[in-house]
Amino acid sequence: MTESPATVHHVTVDYEWALEGKPPGSYNDYEVLEHSGGLGLEIFDEIRSRYTTGATGDQPQVTIAFVGTRQGGQKLYYIVLALQNEWSGHRDGTNRKIYYTRWFYVPYDQIAGHRVSYEALYDAFKDLGDERPPRVAVRADANLPSETFEDAISAAGLLMTGEPVCVVGAEQVPMVKRLRFIDEVASLLPYGMRARLAAATWVSATAGHRIRLSFAPHAPDGTHKVVWARGAPIPPAERTATAYVEQLTHRRVPLEELVERLAQKTTELPFRDKGPHIALVLLGECAVPAAKNHAVAGPSSADADEPAAGGDAPTQILESPPKGAGQTVAMPRPPTTLGGLIISFRKAVDPAEISEGLRVLLAAADTDEGRRQLQKALRTWDCFEAVIRRHPSADRLYEELAEAAFAHDIYQNEIADELLRTRAIPKPFKAALRAMRGEDPGPGWKRMLPRKGKRHIYGGSALVVGGVLLMITSLNFFSGPDLPVAPPAGSAPAGVAFVPQQVVIQADEPDQYLAHVYAQLLRNLGHRADVQDVGPLDPARPQIVITTDSAPYPRHEPLMTAQSKSTLVFDADEIPADRVESVLKEAKLTVEVGTDFPDEAKLKAEFGELPLKRKPISQIVEDIKGGEVALAILPSGRAEIAPPYQESPLLDGLLPPRTVQVLSSGLPAGTEANLEGVAERVAEKWRTDPGGADQPETAAKFADSIMPAVEPPSTPPATPVTTIKDADGFTVPTGVLVFVGAVLILIIGVVALVWSPARVPDEPW
Repeated sequence: MTESPATVHHVTVDYEWALEGKPPGSYNDYEVLEHSGGLGLEIFDEIRSRYTTGATGDQPQVTIAFVGTRQGGQKLYYIVLALQNEWSGHRDGTNRKIYYTRWFYVPYDQIAGHRVSYEALYDAFKDLGDERPPRVAVRADANLPSETFEDAISAAGLLMTGEPVCVVGAEQVPMVKRLRFIDEVASLLPYGMRARLAAATWVSATAGHRIRLSFAPHAPDGTHKVVWARGAPIPPAERTATAYVEQLTHRRVPLEELVERLAQKTTELPFRDKGPHIALVLLGECAVPAAKNHAVAGPSSADADEPAAGGDAPTQILESPPKGAGQTVAMPRPPTTLGGLIISFRKAVDPAEISEGLRVLLAAADTDEGRRQLQKALRTWDCFEAVIRRHPSADRLYEELAEAAFAHDIYQNEIADELLRTRAIPKPFKAALRAMRGEDPGPGWKRMLPRKGKRHIYGGSALVVGGVLLMITSLNFFSGPDLPVAPPAGSAPAGVAFVPQQVVIQADEPDQYLAHVYAQLLRNLGHRADVQDVGPLDPARPQIVITTDSAPYPRHEPLMTAQSKSTLVFDADEIPADRVESVLKEAKLTVEVGTDFPDEAKLKAEFGELPLKRKPISQIVEDIKGGEVALAILPSGRAEIAPPYQESPLLDGLLPPRTVQVLSSGLPAGTEANLEGVAERVAEKWRTDPGGADQPETAAKFADSIMPAVEPPSTPPATPVTTIKDADGFTVPTGVLVFVGAVLILIIGVVALVWSPARVPDEPW
């Protein structure tokens, strides 16, 4: 969130700091190198280890957390800001670059009430470096957002599940924009939840961490995934998260007002146990005009996500934010708003609780506004089917629910129509609603079936079967014999006509091999494909784009995402490990690289005119097997790299991982599904062998190996007319026999419906 200069003012804060890194030449793990004197080293160490992200790289990243400490009997609370991945200019004992992480601890009470954003904290501390003034000015009164986006709403809703949320697809998004996104998500939560919100602009997808809202190349197991600029579906079972998103999406107050009200909900709330439920109630109060702010208690400290560390030691890490002076903690009380009653009823389990909860809910919905709110809840929660089905008198409860929600001549509205059309709505509720409209034929049939049920079922079935057969045979008689028609070449096996399409595939030079792979896959599926350099695209044409930046293609669907990391391989018998860097700087030995190696300029900027020899990756591998090369750059993790060859981390910081995405637009659904089915094998091939000089040929061979060409279906033979021949050779067309059988079945059906052995007087119809 940004501020206009006319409204900006600052708040001056104290802070504690720590510097994390390694001494030059050290073989140890990362540690606290320096720190301020206001907190003990053990506190810095514990907080540093708790919120590690595993992120490495040249670009700075930001981690935000809220922690409390107890030192010398005094409780202190801090907003923690970690600025990660600043290269120190030194290397460790294994020749890896040493990165610094600068930790800053801002006292919570100095910024509480000033509406300080995470972005403002970053701006205040990012340029301090080793010059650390005793106090720093931080921008306050951040502007409230006037709009928000689908991915921020999805992330806020998914946080209500109690599980971590990971945003993917933002590798090329600037770090500050990712930090601004974290601010947006936090503004959609009650302020008290920030006490449990740890967030980071980047984490390693393979590192175990305790970050609740993060960005990563892919979401690890047990984490909800949100796609940048696209949002995410909420799992159907997560009803609290679904309701939270529904409230945010259909709020009845401007976003600025909603965020302002949520910022006033400062009671501490965890992301687990009852915290999300209470947050939903608070949001319901804030999302309607003139909301009445009811005091809702947060859970006790026993509900914390993580236990307090330190035991009885003098120094202790806490998890609870400060309570105001003289503040009392109210006990949870029954909800008083209709939205709260709806949420409470959805949590009912036993029949008595369900009956009482529904009684209270229907009594509260006795106004036109209450009935409209109840109708929307019925549409959102499928008429509370998950709750009412547990009750032994579920049909009666559905009738009461329908009468209360659609009384007073409002049962003809659009929501009622939608409920009748929706399959998931329980049948008893639909029956009650139709009865209110005078449309329900059900009761008459129910009264008829006990005495004549079987006879009418059999007779009606016979009429239907006989009528269908009679219609089919009549059409055959009058339409004449069918002529055999061959389906079009390449038609779909399920009978859907297949239309070959011209697909454009665009890719830059380093990804031309991948482009030719997809071109051959499309040809094997029956399409025509044209590989081009990246340029203007016709949105009306089917297309595939291979890129490292998905931002220019917001409406394209991802087919594949893969990451490749290059590494330096050296012959340890010829070059000692501690001599690799000097050998490169001397530029006396040739380094073999792949044909499409993109980082030649970076190598020469670091090591001068280093002689490079380009070869297909497969040829370099053969040279290594034969011991014919001293230095090479290959995709990391190749199984062929065996002693005396070793991988060196020397170039890890110089050659960062490269992520490529394959995006599509306008492809037929079947074609897209086939391409997604082989995405893993294509990604693995690209990671280990991105191609050679003869790209089209090698790409075509690989594509053929994972998806052979589809043969067009052959023309089916004409179906002969079936006849039945008797002993004298007389033939009868089968259609005639079917026609006669249909007439007989119709007669049987009519008799079953009309004939009765005895009349039943006054039989109710």
